[in-house]
Amino acid sequence: MSEPFVYFVGPPHQVAHHARPLQRHLAVGTVTTEAALEQLKPGDVAVFVSEHFEEVRETISALRERHVATLYAIDGILEWRNAWDNLPDEKSCPWTMRPCLADKVAVIGPSQARTLAAWGNGAKVELVGVPRFDRLWDERPDIGQVTARLAQAETLRMMVITAKCPGFTPEQVARTRRSLADLRDYLASQPPADSGRPRWEVIWRLTAGLDQELGVETQIDDLTGADLATQLASADVVVSTASTAMLEAMIGLKTVVLLDYHNVPQYVPTAWRISATEQIASTLESVRLSTPLDRRRLSFQEECLADSLWASPDASARMARLISAMHTEALACIAAGQPLRFSRHLLPLHGLVDSEATDRVADESEENTGERIPALPRPDYAWLYPEYESLAADDPWQARSELAQVRRELNYVRKDLAAAHEVLAKWQRLPVIAQLLRFGAWWQSRGERRRKRRVTTGSTAATSPVSGSPMTRATEARS
Repeated sequence: MSEPFVYFVGPPHQVAHHARPLQRHLAVGTVTTEAALEQLKPGDVAVFVSEHFEEVRETISALRERHVATLYAIDGILEWRNAWDNLPDEKSCPWTMRPCLADKVAVIGPSQARTLAAWGNGAKVELVGVPRFDRLWDERPDIGQVTARLAQAETLRMMVITAKCPGFTPEQVARTRRSLADLRDYLASQPPADSGRPRWEVIWRLTAGLDQELGVETQIDDLTGADLATQLASADVVVSTASTAMLEAMIGLKTVVLLDYHNVPQYVPTAWRISATEQIASTLESVRLSTPLDRRRLSFQEECLADSLWASPDASARMARLISAMHTEALACIAAGQPLRFSRHLLPLHGLVDSEATDRVADESEENTGERIPALPRPDYAWLYPEYESLAADDPWQARSELAQVRRELNYVRKDLAAAHEVLAKWQRLPVIAQLLRFGAWWQSRGERRRKRRVTTGSTAATSPVSGSPMTRATEARS
């Protein structure tokens, strides 16, 4: 294998699992931040999985000065508290990614691309996905089988997950702990077997010592996520704080509940959310997908996943293509004696929009955001609305033919209706009919006057001081 021109920079135990999916496409090396400045050559590509800490930020700046191309390969979701609500003396840079320091930024999905473009990274953003998730898409279960199991199972397996950092201030950690304690207490009271409600088998996957504080046994073999996929495969429902694990669970068609007592904006929305104690019971009942409305929530979860994570073609191939293109353009700049500059879109985005109209809107917005917005997946209306058979049609030519026929029949109905109105108008102008219509209107108005008199008389009797008089009693009887 040829000598690598791409290196993942950082401690080997933190970056090796990020580099591994690319090894099917490229010769990939790893190097520590200390050795990067000595080992990497002009035109090489240095890949970072974080820009948060000063050592990394200084290394990126130094490598760029030495004509080494730099790529920030984001591996997870954006999180509001991490981005905006840190301690004043936070060790990581408080304005990380606003803008990014690297020459290019590989984002995981369309919504992240839009956000980072708005943060001043429009020319740097490249839509890639998460390479280590590629194999999960091949193992994705059938949505019908998932729905049937959740609705019928007497016992459901729940995984409760916290992010590596459950909070960025003491107050945030305490609030996360309180939300987990509420959930623990609810799950401790299992329903009777004949209640019709599911019983829960719980897998706790808590970080930062929360398992010891809550008195539960956590099941984490490592924090790189290598063991998470295996555990997720056995779960039916995932309850998680804001974490990339939510996306991994959504790929596996687990119903994902965001446990969020913090009441902050979410860059990755979910179809189910618990933000207060009283929401726990109703939310956990809804994840069984036993009603059409709950299934529509699962459809929304699919939309959230598509907007948060780009998955086709596979992310590792797109990442390899991006790195190779950066290497080629870097060498061209060096040969021309110019500073490193990269094209705006090194990765093609063809086919990511549904129609020419959407494409035009996207192209217009590209001047401002630096990226084109992929379309969301089309909902399966036949599944969401089984009571409407016409929504099950999947043949556009058949649908067009049926639409033309419906419009043709509607024109006939309109003509017949217009002829009927004309006949009715002539009929109403006949002398005898006109007399009957006038009599009918008089009779109706007479009835209205009689009803008004009864109401008025009854109201007067009710307020009369002589309530026991024969006249008052007779009026009350009539009313």
